[in-house]
Amino acid sequence: MIHLLDIHISNLIAAGEVVDRPSSALKEIVENSIDAKATLVTVEIKGGGISYMRITDNGEGMDAEDLGKSVLRHATSKIKDEKDLAKIQTLGFRGEALAAISSVSDIKIFTKTKEAQIGHMLESSSGQNTKISEAGCAGGTTVVIEHLFSKLPARQKFLKRDVTEGMYCKWIIEKMALSNPRVSFRFIQDGKQKIFTPGNGSHKDATYSIFGDQTADNLLPIGNFEDFEKKAEEEIKVLGFVSKIENGQKTRANENFFVNGRYVYSKTIMSALEEAYRSISETGTFPVSALYIKIDESKIDINVHPQKMEIKFSDEKQVYLAVYYAVKEALESLASKADGFFPKEKKESFERPYRDPAPEKKEKTVETFDEIPFPAHGEPERGVSEKTYAYEKNGYKILGEAFYGYILIEKDEKIAIIDKHAAHERIIYDIIIKRAEEKTKNSDFTSQILLVPEEVELTPKEAAGILEIEGDIKNLGVAFEWRNDSSVIITEAPAEIGNASAGEIIKEAASLSSEGCFSSGQTVFESLAQLSAKKSAACRAAMKSGTIDSAEDISWLVEKTLKYENVRYCPHGRPIAFEITKTEIEKQFKR
Repeated sequence: MIHLLDIHISNLIAAGEVVDRPSSALKEIVENSIDAKATLVTVEIKGGGISYMRITDNGEGMDAEDLGKSVLRHATSKIKDEKDLAKIQTLGFRGEALAAISSVSDIKIFTKTKEAQIGHMLESSSGQNTKISEAGCAGGTTVVIEHLFSKLPARQKFLKRDVTEGMYCKWIIEKMALSNPRVSFRFIQDGKQKIFTPGNGSHKDATYSIFGDQTADNLLPIGNFEDFEKKAEEEIKVLGFVSKIENGQKTRANENFFVNGRYVYSKTIMSALEEAYRSISETGTFPVSALYIKIDESKIDINVHPQKMEIKFSDEKQVYLAVYYAVKEALESLASKADGFFPKEKKESFERPYRDPAPEKKEKTVETFDEIPFPAHGEPERGVSEKTYAYEKNGYKILGEAFYGYILIEKDEKIAIIDKHAAHERIIYDIIIKRAEEKTKNSDFTSQILLVPEEVELTPKEAAGILEIEGDIKNLGVAFEWRNDSSVIITEAPAEIGNASAGEIIKEAASLSSEGCFSSGQTVFESLAQLSAKKSAACRAAMKSGTIDSAEDISWLVEKTLKYENVRYCPHGRPIAFEITKTEIEKQFKR
C-alpha cells in the first residue's frame, strides 16, 4: 500500500541528505547570510557545534511573514520558476536547509529588517511547536541551534568527537572566508577566536588570514583581480593564488576551488591544477591553492549534490584548459622575472604575468634553443684534478666547485650555489621541449621504426581516449595498429621519445585524453615530449654529480644557467640553486 509521508518525516529524510553533521548545518546558514548581503558574519560554536551553534549577520533580515515561511520545506526567495534554475546566482536556492535543520534541533531565529522598528523571533523544537513573537534585536539575522540530533540517537552515533566536529566547522568557515573576501568572518570555538578576516574585499588579505603569513608569503598570484568582478560572458576567468613548486604539500588538503563564489570539489579543476605543476616538474607533492573561476551561470549545474559541494560544467575541456594554462603561466612567470641570481618575486604584484618577451629578448631566447653545443663532460676519475676558473665575466665570478657537484659563484655581494646536474638536466629538457614545439608547428617529425614492436594493453576508458586523438597521434609520428578493442601495437615513434617506453607514454596520453585534457595535436605531442624528456633523455645526458668536468664545461653551464629564463627547478621539481648574501655570511661570523 502506497501512502504519502507526513511533512515531519519528509523533513527528517531531507535532513539526512542536507545536514549530516554540525558543519553542514553551519554551511547552509552562513550561505543564507551571504545571500542576504551580509558584510559581517560571526559564528560561535560549543561542543563541536552539536550542543550549541550561533550565527549572526548584518544582512537584510526578514519580516514576520517571511520568517514563518523560512522553516517550511521548499520555501525560498531565490528562485521563482524553472528559468531561474538555468542561471543560479545565489549560494542557496532549494529552500530545504532551515526546514531540515529545524526538524533535527532546537532552533531560534532572531531577525529584523533595516527599515523595521522591531524584530521577531521564531522558536521551534525538532520541527514541532513553532511559534513567532516580537523581539528586540539588531538589523540582520541571528540563528541559534542547540541539541543537534538529540532526538535522533541513531544519527548521533555517527558523529565524531566534539573536537573533530569543531574542526569540520572551522574548515567550512575557512572556505567561506576565502570565497567571500568582502565579508568579515569571525569564528569562535569554545570561547576562543580561531578565525578573523577583515572583509575588505582583498583576496590577498583573505589568504593571509586563513593560510597564515608563512604559507601565504610563498603564494604566486594568478591574473588581475581588478576585472574579476566583471560579468563573465563567453570567456572563463581564472584568478587566485598557487604555491611555488618547492612549497608543495603531501596531501590535497589545501587545494581550494571556487566557482562563482561557491566552494566546490571538482576533479576537472584538480586535474588541471596538478597537471600544470607536472608540466614544470614532477615533485610528488600537491600545491597549496585558492583558485577562483568565474563562468556564465548557464554553463554550470550546481544542483547535482545534496550539499551543493560538487559542480557540473557544460564544457569540462574548456574549463580544464583555462585552469591549466592560467596556472602554468603563473609558474613560468616566476622564472621570467630573472634579475641577478635568483630573485624573489614581488608578492604585492597582482598584474597578469607577462607572457611574450620583448623582441630582442625573444630573439635571444630562440638563439639559446638553436644547436647548442653540449659540453663533453667527463667520466668519474680517481684523485684530484686542479682547476682554474681565473676570470670575471658579465659581473659574476666563478669561485670553484665543491664535491664535484656544486658550483660556487659570486655576484653583487651574493654567493650562489648551483647543482650542476639539476641545472644541466633542466637546460637539456627545455631544449627537447622547444624542438618538439617547433616540429609540431612545422609538421616536421622524424619517426624511428621500433626494432621490437610494442604491444600496449588498454582499459576501455584508455581505448576511448586513444580513439579520440588517434589521428593526431599518427600525424605526430607515432605509428600503431589496433590488435583488438583493448590493445594496440606500436611500430614507430618520434625520435624525441628516445629510449623511453613508447607504450608507457601512449598510455599516459590515453589517460589524459579520456579525461578531456587535450584540445589539439600540439598539446598531445607536448605531453609526449615532456614525459619522455623527464624519464629518459634529459637525465641521462646531463652532467653527473661526482664527475670531474673541465673548467670550460663548468663555465658553459654557469653562463647558460644565469642567462636562461626557465632555470629554477629540474624536471623532477628539485631546486637548481640557492643563494647566500654577504650579510648572512657576516652574521655567522658575528660581524
